[in-house]
Amino acid sequence: MRDSGQVLLVMVKQNEFYTFPLLEFYMMINLYGEEVQMGLDLGFQNVEIEGNALTIVKMLHTDRQDRYEISAYIMDSRSLSENYQRCIFRHAPR
Repeated sequence: MRDSGQVLLVMVKQNEFYTFPLLEFYMMINLYGEEVQMGLDLGFQNVEIEGNALTIVKMLHTDRQDRYEISAYIMDSRSLSENYQRCIFRHAPR
């Protein structure tokens, strides 16, 4: 998480083996929500949240609501991000 160009918070989840790829996808989406909430808890106002899941970043940027169960997680992260003055989701390739 960045504020004014400086890295303020780094969250790393240990790479675990999931037998179901969809479960790993849910875990990644949940991580974005955790980052958004943690920044708010710390009182940040302007943040950039970076992650390496391009699909999730694209979903966070679109207003389109799809029929998948993960939409609820995306909508939660988006609605939490509205509490910032500025919140940008960026893709950071590995």
